[in-house]
Amino acid sequence: MATSAAKIAVEVAAQTGVTDANLDGGSNGIIDLGASGFVTSVVTVNGLITATANGLLDAGGVNEATYTLDSTIANGQVQWTVGGTCQAAGLC
Repeated sequence: MATSAAKIAVEVAAQTGVTDANLDGGSNGIIDLGASGFVTSVVTVNGLITATANGLLDAGGVNEATYTLDSTIANGQVQWTVGGTCQAAGLC
């Protein structure tokens, strides 16, 4: 849920012809988000969305776990690859 706004903004920008290299927070309708609940920040750089957890969600030796969505744009469509440290820690 923390990445929903950024994900939608990246998809809309991609559909209007914005390339991965220009999918950054602060431009093309994409915003970076501050702290909320267990999330410290959500930032977007070159179409890679990274949500970082605060210390309250540390698990499995992972401090400030991350959840990432990496965009690949082809023919105006966005394909997402999920990553980050939260998976190995069992947090997402």
